Amino acid sequence: MSLATTHHYMRGGCIANAATADDAPSQGEWQLLHAGIGVSAMHMQLLPEDFVLMFDRTDTGPSNISLPALAPCADTVDGADCTAHSMLLDVRSNVLHPYPLATNPWCSSGALLPNGTLHQTDGFSSGDLVARLFSPATGWFNLEYFPHADAAPPLTVFPFLDETTVPDAENNLYPFLHLLPDGTVFVFANDRAIVFDPYNRAPLRRLPPVPGGVPRNYPSSGSSVLLPLRPDAPAHAEVLVCGSAPREAYHLALRNGTFVTADRTCAHVAPTDPDPVVWAIEEMPMARVMGDMVLLPTGDVLIVNGAAAGTARWELGREPVTRPVLYRPDAPLGSRFD
Repeated sequence: MSLATTHHYMRGGCIANAATADDAPSQGEWQLLHAGIGVSAMHMQLLPEDFVLMFDRTDTGPSNISLPALAPCADTVDGADCTAHSMLLDVRSNVLHPYPLATNPWCSSGALLPNGTLHQTDGFSSGDLVARLFSPATGWFNLEYFPHADAAPPLTVFPFLDETTVPDAENNLYPFLHLLPDGTVFVFANDRAIVFDPYNRAPLRRLPPVPGGVPRNYPSSGSSVLLPLRPDAPAHAEVLVCGSAPREAYHLALRNGTFVTADRTCAHVAPTDPDPVVWAIEEMPMARVMGDMVLLPTGDVLIVNGAAAGTARWELGREPVTRPVLYRPDAPLGSRFD
């Protein structure tokens, strides 16, 4: 689903007090930790105790890495695959360990549970009540709770996903989900969002659509983060949604081989504010689709990866964006990007 595959593993750091020859502050640096890790990091998750788990799909053939003895093999259409499609990096020692995958996690999704356990679900080897790809729960227009409560219905109809899908393009796969301070969930799909009550299984409020009508979810594939919460305003939350492909980008790329320029706008909203809730629009320094956003310890947002043209899905991205940018939430609106 990504623009390109890499087997390198790098990390970035900001050297705040370093200076260049002209005495300007350093902009940070990248360090190459491993020239090759053996798998493509389709999924990557930081785990407790300074471990990083990286894994790829298992149905493209064996890798060049042998699994440890007695490790479970992956089930594939061609039989058991006993090579590693996942690596566990010990950040402290910089040592890589082959890690077994018993099922195919392609098109799956995951999250850390409160105890630090990674819960990975859906994909091509799903244990859900209904088969799901691109979760959370699009295509079936319902949602499912884990663990299943005995007295609760196993599936909950979720009309918001039906309302936001586009024929032949969807543009609402992989909705953005953010847990808000009051226990509700911010759900964004296509170009609009709701605040969802997970206890009563119903929307609490609908936010206005993002101005401009640009879709932000797969295959238009923008990215989103919940900005850091503040101790002086614990009930206040802000969400940032950046980049995407224009509404017609997928069809033009797939049918005509025309790769239109990606979108460079960011939409910023505080879903916990009283009505009226207003989206603020900003512009990134460059257009980007399929970007990734990471919260830094400073509270800033690092935006990396992606393409400047085309769209996600089946090698339809063009012009890799190799320059990361920083978004500084504390700066004045309109001047937050470096």
